[in-house]
Amino acid sequence: MLYQQDFQIQQMERKVSRMQGDRSHDEQQKLEKEIRDKTAELDKHKKELGLLTTSNKQLQDERRNITKVIEKVKAEKAKITNVVAELRLENEMVRGELEGVIKKKEKTLVSYDVMKLEIKKLRDTVNLEADKVYGLENRKYQLEMSMEEREKEI
Repeated sequence: MLYQQDFQIQQMERKVSRMQGDRSHDEQQKLEKEIRDKTAELDKHKKELGLLTTSNKQLQDERRNITKVIEKVKAEKAKITNVVAELRLENEMVRGELEGVIKKKEKTLVSYDVMKLEIKKLRDTVNLEADKVYGLENRKYQLEMSMEEREKEI
């Protein structure tokens, strides 16, 4: 019975010392090993956090750069779209002017051809009238000669 009481007292002492923070050598080694493992795991997680933070910053920088590039490209696209619209408008205006010049040229060519035909008609008329005049002059000379011959005969 005494043995049992001693055993109970020892158990109580152990519980009290345990409550006060005293640990056995095996428990202390086990806890220290667990602390080392958790510390190593913490360090590993800190390194991973550092890598992830660095990677995140790099990705944010890339995203900002890409956003800037996209904005520049959009601005360039807007400029090019404006230039294309201006060129199309200018092209339409030049096309209208070209059509006007072509119509004017065609009118000029038609007018030139009409004048050529009128000149040819007038030339033909002048030649015809000249032939008549020559014919009449020839006849006049013949009549004058015939009159002279008759006057000589008379």
